[in-house]
Amino acid sequence: MGERKAVTKQLALRYQSAGRAVKGQILTELVELTGWRRDYARQALRQALEPPGLRRVRPGRKPVYPADLQPALVLCWAVLRGPAGKLLAAATGYLVPMLRAERVLDITDAQADLLVRMSAATIDRRLAREREKMRLHGRSHTKLTVRSSPSLTVSRDWLHSTIGGGARREIRRFSFDHRLGRGES
Repeated sequence: MGERKAVTKQLALRYQSAGRAVKGQILTELVELTGWRRDYARQALRQALEPPGLRRVRPGRKPVYPADLQPALVLCWAVLRGPAGKLLAAATGYLVPMLRAERVLDITDAQADLLVRMSAATIDRRLAREREKMRLHGRSHTKLTVRSSPSLTVSRDWLHSTIGGGARREIRRFSFDHRLGRGES
């Protein structure tokens, strides 16, 4: 690639000051040397002598939701026991005024409006770090099955009734409450 650029730069010096007929010959020569198509070769000859321009850095969008709204969003999410963004977005319409009336949520009217208007996708993006903190680590190695432990002489029916859906939900709630610091002492 460096060789092609060097050849292009040498030919571009001649191409710049040449007439129409000579430009065609230079272009043909460059196409034969590099294997490029004529349009691309013409563009490369024009750009070879231009100084490399600075890449324009576009300013990012101004954030719609300020950073001080994050604790209020996390509180709403925790009150509802960590639902998905779609459910939380639907619930903020009644949850935010209720929490403000109870003086649990201390935010201004403008912040409350922003919180209620927040989309489900934005809620999911803003709560990604909180969800990551709540994620259990090493779950694949903690599952107890009858097949994995031959010394366990327990029927499958008893095992599934004991560690059924209700018990799992209670374990998750217990874990969630303790991680938020609201667990029983």
